[in-house]
Amino acid sequence: MSNQEKTVNFDNFLSLSEELIGVVDNKNDGEKLTQSSHNSESIFSSFFSSYSDVRSQTEDYENKIAALKREIEKGKGETVPESELLKIQNELEQKKEEEISLLEELR
Repeated sequence: MSNQEKTVNFDNFLSLSEELIGVVDNKNDGEKLTQSSHNSESIFSSFFSSYSDVRSQTEDYENKIAALKREIEKGKGETVPESELLKIQNELEQKKEEEISLLEELR
């Protein structure tokens, strides 16, 4: 689910609560409203707890991603370009050939 789907419009929630209060006409409705209010508080508390957990996990993942990006950039700076590797490989092959020719001269 995207963050937009999880976002709750609190203004609408408060507006709905105010409308419910306005509907109360007698004491019986007051008891029902009190019960509904307790239920909505419980739901809100549960939602807020879940939201806090998701936000914390999101921040953790964002921090991990940032750390990995830094490691990648650091690794890019520490790698040797392919052209340099080819140059070194050619130098090693030349030295190896020189060594072989020197060994042959010693025989």
